[in-house]
Amino acid sequence: MKKKIIDKNKIKTGIKLFLALTVLSFLIIILLTGSKETLEAFKKITVRYFILTVILALIFAYFNAIRIIYISRTMGKNLSILDSFYFALGGNLLGAITPFQSGGAPFQIYLLGKRGFSVAESTALIVIRGVLPALIVPIALPFVALKYASFFNSRAVSIILFYLLILYLSILIIFLLIFFLPGPFEKFLLNRVKNEKIRNKIPVIFKSLNDFKITIFNFFSKGGKNAFLAILFTYISLFANFLLAPSILYTIGLTPNIIDATVVQFILTYILAFTPTPGASGAAELAGAALFSTICPKHYIPIYIIYWRFFSNYLFSIIGAFFLLDFIRKDV
Repeated sequence: MKKKIIDKNKIKTGIKLFLALTVLSFLIIILLTGSKETLEAFKKITVRYFILTVILALIFAYFNAIRIIYISRTMGKNLSILDSFYFALGGNLLGAITPFQSGGAPFQIYLLGKRGFSVAESTALIVIRGVLPALIVPIALPFVALKYASFFNSRAVSIILFYLLILYLSILIIFLLIFFLPGPFEKFLLNRVKNEKIRNKIPVIFKSLNDFKITIFNFFSKGGKNAFLAILFTYISLFANFLLAPSILYTIGLTPNIIDATVVQFILTYILAFTPTPGASGAAELAGAALFSTICPKHYIPIYIIYWRFFSNYLFSIIGAFFLLDFIRKDV
C-alpha cells in the first residue's frame, strides 16, 4: 500500500505546489486589497462567533465522514467510525495536494478494498458520495438566480456560474451515456478493437461497469433508511459548510446579510470541486476574494480569505495527515 498508493515524492511535490500557489495568491490579494485598515482589522475578533465557526467546521467534518458509513450499509457492508474518518480526512489531505482533488480516490479505493468492497462497489460509493451534494444544485441554483438577480451583475460571479453550469451539464451527459448506452458502446469497441488481449478485457470492464451501475441504482431505489440517513447527513454537513461564510464574517466584526453570504459560499463550494490546482489552491483564494468582494469591504478581504480557507480546507488537511499516518502505520 505504501509503495502503490502513497508516493512520498509526489506528496512532497504536491505540498510544495499547494503552498506556492497559496502564498502567491495571498500576496496578490494583499497587494490588491490590503491597507493599514487591514492590519487594524486583524486585531478585532468576536470570540463567540469564532467559537461558532469552530463548531460549524467540526459539524461539517463529522457528518461528512459518518455519511460514508450509511452509504456503505446500502451495499451490505459495514464501516467503523474510524474507517469513515480515514476515508474522509485522509482522502481530504491527499486531495488537497493533487490536481482536481483526485489523489484521495486511490487511497479510498484501497481502504474500501481492505474492508471487503469490490472495485465496482468502492467506485460506486465514491461516486454516490460526490453525487449527493450535487443533487441540491439544480434545485438551489434557479432560486439563487431569481432571488439574487442583481448579485449576478458581477462579472466574476457570472463567469464562475457559467463555468459551473458547463461542468455539471458535461458530467450529467457523461453519466447518462455510461448508464444508458453501455451495450452499444461495448459492441462498438468489440467490432473495432483487433488486439486479442484488449478485446478479452472489454467484457470484464463492462461487467464491472454494470455492477457499478446496479450499486448506484440500488442506493436510490432500495437503500431505505440507510440511504435516507446518508442523504440527511450529507445536507447537515453542507448546511454547516454554507454557514461558515456568515459566521466568519461576524467573527471579524462585520454584520453581513446571512443569506447573501451563504449564497456566495454555496457557489464557491461547487465551483472549487472542479478546480485543477492541488486543493484548489490559488484558484480558491482568488475566486473567494472576487466573489466576497461583492459583500465584504475591500480591506477585510485578506482577513476573511485566511479564516475561510483555514476552516474550510487547511484545518481538515492538517487533521487528515494524522489519520492518514495512523492508517499507514496500522495498514489494517
